[in-house]
Amino acid sequence: MERSVIRHFRQKGKSYEEIGEELGCNRKTVSRAMKEPMDKKYPGKKIVSQVEPYREKIEKWVGDNIPISRMIEMSRNEIPPYIGCSSVFYDYVSKIKKEVKRNGMDVAIRFEGMAGEYLQIDWGEVRNFPFVGKEGETRHIFAARLKYSRIMYVEFCKNTRIETLIRCMLRAFEYIGGVPWCCLFDNMRTITNGRDGDGKVIWNESFGKFAAELEFHRQVCDPYSPNQKGTVENLVKIVKNNFMPGREFLDDIDLGNRNREWLEKINGTKSQAHNMVPFDVLKEEQNKFIPLKTTSDEYGLLKICMVHNDSCIRLESNCYSVPSENYPGSVIVRIGKDIVKIYDRDGKKCIAEHRRLFCKGQRQIEPSHYEEVLKKKPKGRIVLYRDHLISQDAQLCNYISNLCFRRRGVDGYGPDILKMYDLYQKHGKEDFLAAVALCSEWNNYGSEYLEYILEIPNSGKKSFPLSIPGIPTQEDIDREMNGYVQYCKGVRDNG
Repeated sequence: MERSVIRHFRQKGKSYEEIGEELGCNRKTVSRAMKEPMDKKYPGKKIVSQVEPYREKIEKWVGDNIPISRMIEMSRNEIPPYIGCSSVFYDYVSKIKKEVKRNGMDVAIRFEGMAGEYLQIDWGEVRNFPFVGKEGETRHIFAARLKYSRIMYVEFCKNTRIETLIRCMLRAFEYIGGVPWCCLFDNMRTITNGRDGDGKVIWNESFGKFAAELEFHRQVCDPYSPNQKGTVENLVKIVKNNFMPGREFLDDIDLGNRNREWLEKINGTKSQAHNMVPFDVLKEEQNKFIPLKTTSDEYGLLKICMVHNDSCIRLESNCYSVPSENYPGSVIVRIGKDIVKIYDRDGKKCIAEHRRLFCKGQRQIEPSHYEEVLKKKPKGRIVLYRDHLISQDAQLCNYISNLCFRRRGVDGYGPDILKMYDLYQKHGKEDFLAAVALCSEWNNYGSEYLEYILEIPNSGKKSFPLSIPGIPTQEDIDREMNGYVQYCKGVRDNG
């Protein structure tokens, strides 16, 4: 019944009985309605959910991130047990989750960094990347953004390993022209090993060394506080919503080129944050940066390795030799883009340098590292030198294989291997392999043939004799030709 209707009839002078007859209710009801407020609401009947007795425990389970399926199992084991249906339980837990989330929400406090102060860094991921003619490719987005100038740097990578992160950061520093005071990260597993009992960050040793060498302050967000790096998270969304849609890429090279073009365009457009062009603001910010001391191609990622009993270290499933006097013990390794440098345990003296291996299960051995050991094991020198020569080139491996097969006698191939190693050291890889190619073509297997060919430029000879099975030498040919000429003269004189 509308109370306004009762009051309307009453204002027209009708009695309570007349109004009751008009509206079909008792006169006492009309009288009570006139005494009560116009907007009075009657309390509805409260229905208590069967899940309500377990509310306190459910709130605790929600805080502990226990799955709903497990919650209902636990509630059915309570005393008294929950006997209701699962759907009612799920709906009730869903409401509690929303309440907990709403109660835990804080008002965001926005701030603007000072010039040169903050670089925010994060990872994104794109599955089923739109490469032409490829399926199932995943690419990770390295995103970095300066808080003050809003300069963006984006790079697409195949993984999120610590070396990838560091080299991406160095390329970002090169792009912006220096090192900011502070780099802010999420709690990445590549750079942190969690937190100690006091809540302090346990930093990855390699990343800690990198930050110390480039002199920037490293900082991570508080746990479950993604709003602390909202600027860079928005950058990941911009890449996915602005750069990616409507574009297809031939390969990673095409992706990199078009990404750089997009960065130049977006960093050259006015930013809504300060209504200025980021590139223009960057010029002011660069004066505050820490000078960059290295580059992504030059920097060597630090790693500590143990020297094994074969005087090698294990690195990325490959072996690299070190001087035998460093066993047993540990060494400091610097993993460059193409070079691996190994230092003594104090990190002051470089004791070995190798070309970096990228395929697993390979060995990079320098025979001179075993010189002290070979004094006691002379036969080991032959095997070591042979393995070293074989690893240099496939054709050289084939040449040595044929040589060892042909000279498997009493003296064996040992002297040849030792002589070949000396020639390789003396004349260099390029000339030595050229001599091997010639001898292989002429089917001449032996260190004496290689030595003869390699010494020709120093002897002043323009030609050299080689005995090739089945083919006469030039001396034999000249002798036969002389006999043939004499024969022809005799025939003519007698004719």
